[in-house]
Amino acid sequence: MNTRGFTLIEVLIAVVLLSLAVVSLGHFMGKYQRATANATLLSTMTTIAKERLELIRGDVRYTTLTSRYGTGASADTTGFPGFSTIRRVTAVSRDQSGVPPRDRTTITVRVFTTNALIKDTVSLTAVMARP
Repeated sequence: MNTRGFTLIEVLIAVVLLSLAVVSLGHFMGKYQRATANATLLSTMTTIAKERLELIRGDVRYTTLTSRYGTGASADTTGFPGFSTIRRVTAVSRDQSGVPPRDRTTITVRVFTTNALIKDTVSLTAVMARP
């Protein structure tokens, strides 16, 4: 009997183990790619919300913030370059109540995706007092 070389069973076991390793690696790569895509989308949504919030906070026309940013086409925007499923909704409300009277404006920017597979939402709120 010749003992040189591999038997058929040894070759089959090696092929099965190698196949399991390749399938596991492929599964891991798929999960990694989805997680990276979701993280990129979430980061982009956060940037969109921050930019909008800073734009409003930097506007020196305090008394017209509600009408300029809280209503109309600028309050609700869908689609950004490279991210057509992202939607941004801006709510601006001015409160002049209280004793003594206070004048403050609350700005809330919500950014989410219209893609049914991704449920992440970014919501940023800031309160400004009259300068």
